[in-house]
Amino acid sequence: MSRPLLALCFVLALSSTLLGKDEGRQASVFIKVSGNTIEGKVIEKDGRVYVQKGSSTLEFGKDEVTVNYAAPAAESGNKDASKGWVQITRKRDGSTVRGEVIDQTDESITIRPKGQSTVTFKKSDVEVAEMSDPSSAEADLGDRYMDYEGRFQIEKPSAEWKIRKSTSPETRAFMTLNGQDAFVTVSVKPAPGAVNAAYSSPSKESARAVQSEVEADLRSELSKPSSIQGDAAELHGAPVLEYRYEGSFPNETTVYQFIEQRFARDGLIYAIRAAAEKKNTFKTVEPKLRDAFAAFSFIATQGGDDEGYNDLIKGFGIVRPTPKWSVDARPFDEKEPVVIVENNKRGEIHLYVNEANSRTEATFLDEYLKAPPTRTDFKVVDKKEARRNGQTVMTYHCTYFEGKAQNKSDEQGLVALADNKILHVVGIAPYADADAKDVQAEVQKVLDAFKVFDPKRTRLGNGALAVQNYTTGVDQASKKQWADAIKSFDEAIRLYPDYARAFYARAEVHVQQKEWKDYQNDLQRVIELDPRPETAQRAAGLYRIEADTRTKDKQWSEAYRAWREVVRNDTAKDSKSRGDFLKFYDTWWNEEKKVPSGKKPEEVIEHWEKAIETIESSKWSDKEFEPKMAVMLTEAGVGILQADKKAWPKALGFANRALALDKACKQAQDLKKQCDDARKQLEQSKPKGK
Repeated sequence: MSRPLLALCFVLALSSTLLGKDEGRQASVFIKVSGNTIEGKVIEKDGRVYVQKGSSTLEFGKDEVTVNYAAPAAESGNKDASKGWVQITRKRDGSTVRGEVIDQTDESITIRPKGQSTVTFKKSDVEVAEMSDPSSAEADLGDRYMDYEGRFQIEKPSAEWKIRKSTSPETRAFMTLNGQDAFVTVSVKPAPGAVNAAYSSPSKESARAVQSEVEADLRSELSKPSSIQGDAAELHGAPVLEYRYEGSFPNETTVYQFIEQRFARDGLIYAIRAAAEKKNTFKTVEPKLRDAFAAFSFIATQGGDDEGYNDLIKGFGIVRPTPKWSVDARPFDEKEPVVIVENNKRGEIHLYVNEANSRTEATFLDEYLKAPPTRTDFKVVDKKEARRNGQTVMTYHCTYFEGKAQNKSDEQGLVALADNKILHVVGIAPYADADAKDVQAEVQKVLDAFKVFDPKRTRLGNGALAVQNYTTGVDQASKKQWADAIKSFDEAIRLYPDYARAFYARAEVHVQQKEWKDYQNDLQRVIELDPRPETAQRAAGLYRIEADTRTKDKQWSEAYRAWREVVRNDTAKDSKSRGDFLKFYDTWWNEEKKVPSGKKPEEVIEHWEKAIETIESSKWSDKEFEPKMAVMLTEAGVGILQADKKAWPKALGFANRALALDKACKQAQDLKKQCDDARKQLEQSKPKGK
């Protein structure tokens, strides 16, 4: 028997002995070299880790994996566990994993990484750091971000940097320097027609020839950019154009100093911009900004490794589900460029490329799912529409016997349209064998992670058009051409549905038109797309316009709701919003407490009761508001007592409610005394009984 076969038999025998019916503990195993996670029964022995998954047993060196044992049921289920997103750093090896907190106790924390099962850690073994939801604009996207449409990648130069999501079509990547008002962005757009020849020979003269392009781009991003100076520089040893300028973003007062390196490749114009707050930050961080330029690099249009394969020309990216699958890339095969096979031949995944010939994903799938003559007992379990990389695809699930096969097959697949090609992913697994469900789940994982790219880079072109429409809309809005501006912003958002700045600009126009519901919807979308403090601060400005307008129009309840949003979003240290909100109540109360002339005492009393009821239905639940509410209650009580001394119990109730809010309210204390005097006067005026 050969040495490898003998070793394999020994491992299986040992595994069978170790992982008996009642042996091992359920755990999640993180494989360091691949970054994948598997779950199963685990035994650690003699420096090795044995993982039983289905009928198979996998073996790893202890230093090759990190094992996270599931908490016993009795230790979990803490209903008071705080939710949110965290990053877990393992103390023994420094590896990290991010996920949403599902449960935590004093001893352990359980999280669910995106797209994975839950994992439990002992708190003594890890460091826990809070983070934002990775789907939000504030999320850290990891050490590397790859843009397949723009065909580039950017890596963090050091742990000081954070890569964040962009919500703007002109900004493909966004990297910030921790603790500093400094950042680096990468913009990509198709060249309008032929690429300017000046890009091919960077110099001070050619920089001047491209400067008008730079200025046009900056008009869509900065307000009043100035001092633009161009020259030649180097990036990765190659000549590029470099520009220096300064400017501020719309609706912001901070002035930034910029360095931009600009170059062309394959019909695309790239701009890497590094910037920092001019007054106090730029000079100190400029060396780090310069270093960050080297974080940019191009990615190959075709290629892959043991983990998967990308083909930007055909328009797909595919990854293997676990290390027990092998990727067979065939870049010169136009019909079947990739096959992924489970090492024990238990499953296989094929990617086929077909001419679309005017067929959609749905029509192609309908043709495919017509039961072929070689398949018997053919059943379609599921067929539905899904999304991959923002593009619509069709997924399906069917079962059948192939030819004269004795065992039934389980097929899951995906159909996508990339340019004029149909991409068809076919995943075959056993239907009902011992580990069939595991293999089927791994096929599903490949389909879930499948990426559809845009070979003609239409979305990049749409992004550039979206910016043009946005810039046109801004110009129209400045001329108060409101209807035209709305149409331009509508088109920008249609072309790029996550365009936060276009949503904000459209909200501004809706405010000018008093289209309150529309502006609120747009503003909410802005905050969802870009939940930075700066965005909330700008939102507070629009809410304030609504609040002031509604107050002027005496739409009190609506004004109250707008003021509440002003205060919630305005977190500036020198904010006057809270004080202005209190002044709004003064204005509102002065209107509510006006008693029409000629009213009977009982009608006056009813007026004061309704006035207080109106204010209380929109009261600000804040300690700062309580003294003001106490004064209003007291004034209502005084009005009631003046209308009819016999109503002193009702007036006294108002005084007591006021003192419950503000014990030091002098007016309420005086009202109590007036009520007591009224009671005594009424008692003295009663005829004495026998």
